[in-house]
Amino acid sequence: MVDYLDEIVGQETAKQFIRTALKSGNLYNFLLCGPKGVGKRLFAFALAKLLNCPYHTPNFILITPIPSKIKEKKDKINEYTTQYLPTNSVVEVEDRVSILIEQIRDLIERLIHMPSLGAKRVVLILDADRMTDEAANCFLKTL
Repeated sequence: MVDYLDEIVGQETAKQFIRTALKSGNLYNFLLCGPKGVGKRLFAFALAKLLNCPYHTPNFILITPIPSKIKEKKDKINEYTTQYLPTNSVVEVEDRVSILIEQIRDLIERLIHMPSLGAKRVVLILDADRMTDEAANCFLKTL
C-alpha cells in the first residue's frame, strides 16, 4: 500500500499519529489547525488518498468558503471549490467569503446515504471558522 503521507515534508509527529490510528482502526475525526502555510490542506488531501477516497471520487466531499453575494449558489459552489484542490498551491480568499448553510445542508443530504464505493468517506471542510452562524449551528447538529 502506498503511503501518501510520505509526500508531506515534515510533520513527522502528525504523520506517525495518523499511521498509528490507521493501524489500530481508530481513525474517525480530525481537526487540523495551525498557521497558514504549514501544510494542513495538503496533509488532508494526502490522508484522503491514503483512505482510498481521493478528491475526484464520490466518497470525497470538499466544503470551502464562497462569496456570500453569489446568487446561483448550486452552480457556483463547485466552481469556487476547485480553487482549493491540490493542483492550486496558492489560494487567494476574498474578504467576504463564508461557508453557507446551503453547503452544510447539501453535505447532510450526502452523508445520510452510505458510501457508494468502499466503507469510508472523507469530508474536508476548509476554513471552517468562516462558517456563517446558521451553517455552524446546522453542522453541529450532525455531529
